[in-house]
Amino acid sequence: GTITDITQRKLAEQALGESELNYRHLFENDSAVKLMTAPATGQIIQANLAASEFYGWTVDELKSMNINQIKIETPANGTAAPENSLDEQGNFYEEEQHQLANGKTRHVEVFTSKIRFQGQDCFHSIIHDVTGRRKAEEKLRLLGKALEQSPVSITISDREGLVEYVNPKFSEITGYRFDEVIGTNSDILNSREHANVLSRSIWDTITSGRDWIGEVENQRKNGERYWESLIISPIFDPAGQITNFISIKEDITERKQMIRDVIVAKEKAEEAEQLKSAFLANMSHEIRTPLNAILGFTTLLTTSKTIADETRESYMAIINKSAEGLLRIINDILDISKLETGQVKIYKQAFRINPVLESLYVQYQNKLTEAGKSGIKLIQLPPPGDLEMVSDKDRLTQILSNLLDNACKFTESGTITFGVAQVLHGQVELTVSDTGIGISKKDQASIFERFRQVGQSSVRINS
Repeated sequence: GTITDITQRKLAEQALGESELNYRHLFENDSAVKLMTAPATGQIIQANLAASEFYGWTVDELKSMNINQIKIETPANGTAAPENSLDEQGNFYEEEQHQLANGKTRHVEVFTSKIRFQGQDCFHSIIHDVTGRRKAEEKLRLLGKALEQSPVSITISDREGLVEYVNPKFSEITGYRFDEVIGTNSDILNSREHANVLSRSIWDTITSGRDWIGEVENQRKNGERYWESLIISPIFDPAGQITNFISIKEDITERKQMIRDVIVAKEKAEEAEQLKSAFLANMSHEIRTPLNAILGFTTLLTTSKTIADETRESYMAIINKSAEGLLRIINDILDISKLETGQVKIYKQAFRINPVLESLYVQYQNKLTEAGKSGIKLIQLPPPGDLEMVSDKDRLTQILSNLLDNACKFTESGTITFGVAQVLHGQVELTVSDTGIGISKKDQASIFERFRQVGQSSVRINS
């Protein structure tokens, strides 16, 4: 029995030796990076050729080292001993950072199992270099963050144009939540209010592998219309086949409105400049006309010694009237200057309206007679009783005078009516009306703009 026991033990030892030899052979020649370490100390017991090539130390150098000389402790992997990470089968997995002989650092996955080797317990570790994968994952994470935090709307759809992803900005601009648009037609195929021609144009462009760039009007969930600049690009796989489409959109509603406002402002400025030039040309003519009369008749008076008294008085009357007209024009120009610079001051005081209306009546009755329009009936509307009002008497008289000037100028027959229309709630409504040519409705708003005149004739509104 003893011989049999010895024989069996020898056979077992021989089998174990052969098994360990085979294991060592597999270990040393495996293409995977492998290390064997002592559980208690971390001393490297064995390293294979792949480990030597990976780390840059020879196998003998590695066997003289401790695993802690290779492993870089980080907050991610901590300093816990491998035993603390063991699962029920005695295996554990860990992501670590290992240092190479040249000082470079690599991210690695370490798969470790507990084995019995050469009569002692060992940790058998298989090490995978995942640095490239970690960098790719970090790049993807950054790209994902860029998409999430992008200030523009981003939509990714599949080959058929069905939405697979939208970023938060898309929801902010359109009002549609992520779950409301996933799996639906993107704006590539569903242009809402867009003409089908545009949808087909976009689709034909991107399916042919080209980018589509343009501006389109779209609609938010609440029905509000908005403009967006749109770039849609196809995404290709390594074989050159289109797998997805990405849309990058920016809300340009405010920008387009600003451009429109700038164009309108430019057109208004150009129009105002033209009107100003026309106004100044008219003013120049208005000033020269009475001035020429003054200079002409003054010259006649000073050069001619044999002028009859009646003729001299006539000349003097013309000079006087021309001077009054010139003074009125200059006052108008000064008033416009004050209005332009905001220097018009209103001085309110109490005064009776009746004397003002009476004075204007006499003044314009004479003007109509002088202009050969005595057939026009001038009607004054008096206030109820002897009305006293509080206003700027001079400015009010000026306004009524300007309106009556125009009424006299552009009325050929009929009546001119002015005065108090009504007194209501402590306010006085004044009116000036005539049976003249009037102002068309389309021109009524423009007469309140500076330097504007209605029509192409030599119309000059003294206001």
